[in-house]
Amino acid sequence: MRRRTLRRLLIAALAGWICALLVLTVFGRPHTEPTLYLRPFFTTASMFEYESWYVITYLLVGNIAWFVPIGFALPYLSRMRSWLAILCGAGLSVTIEALQYLLAVGCTDIDDLIFNTL
Repeated sequence: MRRRTLRRLLIAALAGWICALLVLTVFGRPHTEPTLYLRPFFTTASMFEYESWYVITYLLVGNIAWFVPIGFALPYLSRMRSWLAILCGAGLSVTIEALQYLLAVGCTDIDDLIFNTL
């Protein structure tokens, strides 16, 4: 496969991934009371008391895994340095958390930002 075709496919896949991420984290959630957790690891620590290991693993690994494609795709597509791709991923995470708060869907949590950036 030619590099140009692969690049176009990767751009389309990344755009689809970002759309899916926004639907899952912002637009596909029911409206709730806006909640904001700014104490690092407070909600993660409380999960160990109330949630099963399956839920904890799913949430923690999921928060990290959902942002892995940006770390690989952006440097490949644009020859961007890795640290800049990390900043882009963190920026996307901040955008998602801000939208969750402003639109009153889900909960806005600093832990999500930390794990998404990892």
